[in-house]
Amino acid sequence: MSLKDETLYATLTDEGQLTLPKVLRDELHLSAGDKVALRLRGGEVVLQPAARTPRDLSAFIGILKIEGSAEELISEMRHTPEERRDLQAATGQNRIIKRSGQ
Repeated sequence: MSLKDETLYATLTDEGQLTLPKVLRDELHLSAGDKVALRLRGGEVVLQPAARTPRDLSAFIGILKIEGSAEELISEMRHTPEERRDLQAATGQNRIIKRSGQ
């Protein structure tokens, strides 16, 4: 069903809330918690989906592809390759690891 030129109705509650008809929510891909932008234009209210933003940081998980473990990455940020080699030799441990390709 196309909503072009279709008139839909909603009732304003005592609290000033409207429930958008499902067909309109579906057409605009809106779901609970989404924000909408309202503009007054020539005596009419224009409603459109607001710019979408991630709801929490979990949306960013996996966006950057980083090779190696967290330990390797931290070591790389804290130490030069020479410092990492010296620390490995001094401690006898592989805890400060050289990432592959270095």
